[in-house]
Amino acid sequence: MMNYKARHKARIFAMQALYQWAHTQEDFAALSSQFRERNDYHKYVDWEWFEHLLNGVILEINTLDELITVGAQRGLKEINPVELSLLRVAVFELKDCLEVPYQVVISEYVDISGEFGSSEAYQFVNATLEQLAKKLRQLEYQGEQNVTVRAKTAT
Repeated sequence: MMNYKARHKARIFAMQALYQWAHTQEDFAALSSQFRERNDYHKYVDWEWFEHLLNGVILEINTLDELITVGAQRGLKEINPVELSLLRVAVFELKDCLEVPYQVVISEYVDISGEFGSSEAYQFVNATLEQLAKKLRQLEYQGEQNVTVRAKTAT
């Protein structure tokens, strides 16, 4: 059974590790090991999920950055570095972790942006991820919209 708190913590650590990686360019193994050692006192962390996210983002960084510029409708240099790290992990999840519903991805990262981003970060993150969900999860997104429309017309 999946522990949602453990995944949430893994997402936070992945965002923090990517922020560090953006400044140091440490290799994946060293960065992963460092985060595990520094945070081993945390009881609930899905370390497998953390490594999956971290490794995936590092391997796909160029593709993810292109998607972010499209979804955010601004250049990477115009995005707060913390929010950029967060968006990289979130967009990787939207793009490659199809077992996680897009609404869960958006909700998780909007929550995280409220903890770590600027005061308006949650609005920016939400808008960017909504735009990208329409593109990356087109069938899932359209299915959700159709259910909403049918529910409204049934009442």
